Amino acid sequence: MTQVKIENVQKRYGNVAVLKGVNLVIEPGEFFTLLGPSGCGKTTLLRTIAGFLTQDAGTISFDGECIDPMPAHKRNTGMVFQNYAIFPHLNVFDNVAYGLRNRKFSRQEIADKVANVLKLVRLEGLEKRMPRELSGGQQQRVVLARAMVIEPRVLLMDEPLSNLDAKLRVAMRGDIRAMQRKVGITTIYVTHDQEEALAISDRIAVMDAGQVQQIGKPAEVYVKPANQFVADFVGSTNLLDAKLVKHDATAKRAMFDVGNGIQWQAIMLDAPSAQQYSLAIRPESLTFANSNAHNETLNCLAGQIADASYGGAMIRYQIRLDSGRIMLVQDHNPDQIALKQIGERVQLVCDPTRVLVFEGGARGG
Repeated sequence: MTQVKIENVQKRYGNVAVLKGVNLVIEPGEFFTLLGPSGCGKTTLLRTIAGFLTQDAGTISFDGECIDPMPAHKRNTGMVFQNYAIFPHLNVFDNVAYGLRNRKFSRQEIADKVANVLKLVRLEGLEKRMPRELSGGQQQRVVLARAMVIEPRVLLMDEPLSNLDAKLRVAMRGDIRAMQRKVGITTIYVTHDQEEALAISDRIAVMDAGQVQQIGKPAEVYVKPANQFVADFVGSTNLLDAKLVKHDATAKRAMFDVGNGIQWQAIMLDAPSAQQYSLAIRPESLTFANSNAHNETLNCLAGQIADASYGGAMIRYQIRLDSGRIMLVQDHNPDQIALKQIGERVQLVCDPTRVLVFEGGARGG
């Protein structure tokens, strides 16, 4: 198992800074995900680690050894690409054995290693199949087997499931995670899919505009986002513009005005350093209030149901507030008899402990 250390890595294309001083430490055997929107620099970083690109500044090390001078084929990394990159004229066995033959393993060693890895990815018995005879999931398993059979120091995966349908994506991501745990190989995984990253990662680095915004375990990134970008990108988030009214340093609570005389209370650990804030509330943190029993001016918003999307175990509502802003509400395991109807007036409430506070106004709001 290999530790990967990335120190102040920078990369430019002309006047565009794609990586702006990235610093990461990926621990031995860790499943580490680079998560972010298109153009954030995550694939550029992965390809720089692989040696396909050369950084303009900074260093990359494996177990303390700087690999910057090494060409890609000397770094001993396994790469799984988005587009499979299977050789169409080779059968499953020969596709998987390709890297071993380049490394001059004996015929028996190749046979043994290919047999072991095909069993690991559950493709035993399909050695003679051609790529055109395989399903999308099976083709991706061939690519994974080919990357793992060479026993790389680090496994690099660039959006490997993006070409699969939704149901197969879920199944494959579970398989990839299980195989990675079994082999114990250090893995760096690139995706823009937040749900995928949360489901399979030991830790996640959320990237935006060439910089790392937050590093943490999936639950940390979701529950305690470092800034408004992370809160808004990882999962769904409602954002409210808010002005600070008062702050109780002893109780670590603050009161905010969110407009129209409505006040919201939230946990605020640090002393105030601004007047304008945004409040972030996850859709599952909002609940419907009994209008006759609730204080309508504290942590409460009034509106009407604008849309509803039923998903069986969960229903997702869009609420148009009286201010015109749309809020998302997720009701898990909903009461089938008490489902809200489009046009129905409702009040939304939220526990102050589940309100996140960020400096500055709401992005896009």
